[in-house]
Amino acid sequence: MSSDDKINTFLSIDTINDDFFCEIVENKLKITRDKFKIRLVFCMPATGKNENYVSVVYRVKISVQLLETNEKVFVNAIIKALITTIPELKEFGVFPRERYMFEEIIGSFEDIWRDVAGETVTFGPGCLAIHSDPHEIIVLDDLKAEGFEVLDRKVGVNLDQAKAVMKTLAQFHAAGAVRYQRDGMIKSLLDRNLSVPRFPKDGPIGQACKKFFDAFFGGVKDLDVSDACVGKIARWDPVAMLDAGFRGCEPMKCGFTVLNHGDDWINNMMFKLDEDGNTVDFRLLDFQMSYWGSPVADLFYFLMSSVKDDVKVVHFDEIIEYYHEMLVESLGKLKYDKHVPSLEELKDEMMEKRELAADGFVGIMFVCKYTSEQELNMADMFTGQISEEQMHAMYRNDNYLKALQVWLPFLEERGYLNKTKV
Repeated sequence: MSSDDKINTFLSIDTINDDFFCEIVENKLKITRDKFKIRLVFCMPATGKNENYVSVVYRVKISVQLLETNEKVFVNAIIKALITTIPELKEFGVFPRERYMFEEIIGSFEDIWRDVAGETVTFGPGCLAIHSDPHEIIVLDDLKAEGFEVLDRKVGVNLDQAKAVMKTLAQFHAAGAVRYQRDGMIKSLLDRNLSVPRFPKDGPIGQACKKFFDAFFGGVKDLDVSDACVGKIARWDPVAMLDAGFRGCEPMKCGFTVLNHGDDWINNMMFKLDEDGNTVDFRLLDFQMSYWGSPVADLFYFLMSSVKDDVKVVHFDEIIEYYHEMLVESLGKLKYDKHVPSLEELKDEMMEKRELAADGFVGIMFVCKYTSEQELNMADMFTGQISEEQMHAMYRNDNYLKALQVWLPFLEERGYLNKTKV
């Protein structure tokens, strides 16, 4: 389904009516329907082409008149609607998972920080409404109206911004570790082994994976990298890489388990910056792929996808060490009384699950570095029905190849490209 098709479907939804917008105002302003009147609703796409791949996302500004005072105020919100014809996306359960995260998990993590540590920690936007019939819709606070912004995915974040992400992930992971210690998995939706289907390796997605790998490897052979680097990549099994992403749902060898965000790339983050570009505040978005497992899954995913190419190589160890420092500090504040992983254990875990880095080259980095105006169609990506022209745009554009040229020698030197048993 193209962006235009999604938009037309969205605009024809019966749910999007006066009652829908009144509910948003009631929940945002904490007043009843008889206390206000909606004067006007402005609605516009919140993301550009190739900036969101699962949902349609709209920004709404609701002009409201408060009847007791005649004061006019605006209510700003984001509407996310999961409108897809792709069965595989339905099977992933992205909407039920995100709904559960907003209804039961994120607030509980923030409560843990308030009740145990005495600190106010906010992980994501406030949730204003949720609908599942006839279409799956989540309404959230519009963080842009509060001064937050999404940074350029084609460039990535700088060191200061990367550390802001690491601090929040550490706080999120620490709260998850405490909740896991107390309640276990909580719900099967958050157990990736159960909630995410394993697709047949000879099926459409398995074949698509092989097609993507071939296009990726074709670009690698044109880079100025060592024969050893090329040889190691040649030994990767593109079909087995379907299972590689599930390594992240395994706890650390020491048993430490966190709730991963699961999709922590730059488009799922919003920063509030000062005039010098330093981070004042930060929020995570899109909790539709969250799952219990090893924290290195989130670390690799973010580093692979969202940090400036030169920054993540030069400051790789510094970023990991900062995350560990924040994790230890956070677990201490939350009075976590089980084993706290050492920095050495964390680095060993990254080596143990190094295929997550390899998986990121083929499965996420091309999305972040994509520069073509040609629309990426999720249905075509899931079924492998992508033209050679588009494959070239995905894996041979200068922005993507530049990232590979920086990353591959670094990861090869670190041993992250060596084939594992998976």
